[in-house]
Amino acid sequence: ACTDRIVDGELDAAGNVLCPSPEIQGDGLTTVGLSVSLNGDPNEFSNELEYIFTSLAVTGPLAPDHGTAFGGGQVTVTGEQFVNVTCAPGTTADCLTCRFTSYAPWQPNFVPGMKTDVLVAAVFVSDTEVTCRVPSTQVFGQPPELVL
Repeated sequence: ACTDRIVDGELDAAGNVLCPSPEIQGDGLTTVGLSVSLNGDPNEFSNELEYIFTSLAVTGPLAPDHGTAFGGGQVTVTGEQFVNVTCAPGTTADCLTCRFTSYAPWQPNFVPGMKTDVLVAAVFVSDTEVTCRVPSTQVFGQPPELVL
């Protein structure tokens, strides 16, 4: 069955239309059509574009689970339901990404829960494996932990 879901969008300062995605049921990939109305008229929508929902990947062990402070090594993340969404060069927006997180109690003005994140484009190997280049700990001041 086809169900239309209409959400309220907004126009940001740069002229981009921002629309929150509704929750969708299903595993793996679900492709839906997306169109935009600039005046709220349900009969006046733009051409339909393809939008792909993905279920969250289930991550497993890392190999290796440690490395040098200089970074640059490669970590392999195993799991399930990885999807090949390749990053455009120089960006990590809307693609398969590893987030390295460091909690920073040594930093001036530290507040509990404060952290530093570095996003790194992931390389899709298969639906059960991705790899990421490890950043230098210089960006953190201490060894980071990885969250995918």
